[in-house]
Amino acid sequence: MVGGGRAVGRFTLLTLPEHTAPGLVYIEYSYGSLYLDRKDDLKRYSWMFEQLHADALAPSATSSLIRQVMKELS
Repeated sequence: MVGGGRAVGRFTLLTLPEHTAPGLVYIEYSYGSLYLDRKDDLKRYSWMFEQLHADALAPSATSSLIRQVMKELS
């Protein structure tokens, strides 16, 4: 599998300077949504974001992969 293949799910991580406001994690799912603002939650989701970022392909590699898959499917 390309990348780490982590199953994380969709979330939005909003971070602001500490003196402005604390961060916020927004999670949307099929039956509603959650807003998380505890330090532990922010730390956990920040870590997950960093892992996703580390696993992500470079833009040029992503384009190549999409072209390859499109070629295989046509």
